[in-house]
Amino acid sequence: MKKIIKPIISIENISWEKILEFKNNNNFIVREISLKDLEKMYYKKIDGNYSGTELAILGVNLFNELQNNYGITSPAKFFLGKNKEKETSLFTVVDRIEPTKITKENKEIISQIFCHLHETLSRYYLDKLRNEKFFLTDINGATQYVYGNKLFRNKKENKIYLVDTDMYLDNRPKSLLTVVYWLARHAAEDEEKSQIIQNIKIFINEYQCKFKQMGIKDEKRLKQLKFFLEGKKFGDKIYPAIPTFKEK
Repeated sequence: MKKIIKPIISIENISWEKILEFKNNNNFIVREISLKDLEKMYYKKIDGNYSGTELAILGVNLFNELQNNYGITSPAKFFLGKNKEKETSLFTVVDRIEPTKITKENKEIISQIFCHLHETLSRYYLDKLRNEKFFLTDINGATQYVYGNKLFRNKKENKIYLVDTDMYLDNRPKSLLTVVYWLARHAAEDEEKSQIIQNIKIFINEYQCKFKQMGIKDEKRLKQLKFFLEGKKFGDKIYPAIPTFKEK
C-alpha cells in the first residue's frame, strides 16, 4: 500500500525568465530535472509508486530535515517551473561556495569539522534505520562538501556546506547498510571517531536484529564494517556508494 505523504513545505514556483537570470549569474549553479524524468528514475526502484511531484516534495523535505534536525546546511533553494521544453521541472539553485584555503593553522580545525560531520551522518542513518522513513543516500563523501563561504556575500562566514544536491533518496531500510558502509570508508581516517564507531556499532546490532537473512555482498559489507570498528583497514574491494536499484 502506498504511504500517504504529508509535505512539511511547499515548493515555490519560478518562471523560466527568472531561471535564466540565475543561469547567467556566476554566483549560482542551476540544476534541473523534469518531474517526468524524476518519476521514471524511481519507478519500481523504491517501495511504493510516487509521482514526480511527490518525489520532489520528499527530496526537498529531506534536505530541510538535514538542516533543521542535524545542522547540515546546503546552499540550495528548490523551485518548480517550466523548462525550455515546457516540461514541469524541479530546479535547484545553488550558491557558489568559495573554499577556505587549508593552512597549517586551520588544518586541525577543519579536520575536526569533517569528523563532526561524519558523526552527525552516523546518527542520521541510525535514526533512519529506526524510523523506516525516506532518507538521502549520496551525502556521505567529503568531496560532496565544501568548507568556505558564499561567494557573493559581503560577510565572510566560514562553514561546511553540502554542495552536491542531486536528489538521491531511498525508503528501503536494507539499503542503509550500503550507505553506512561507505560512510565508514570516508570516516576511516578521522582521528577523533569514538562516537562514529559507537553509532555504527549500534547500527550493525540493530540492523542484524532487523534483517536475519542477508546476501553475500551484505555479509561482506558487515565484515568490513567490523574491521572499521576494530581499527583495521578495509579490504581492497570497494562496493557501490549508492544502493544499486533493482526492479522488485
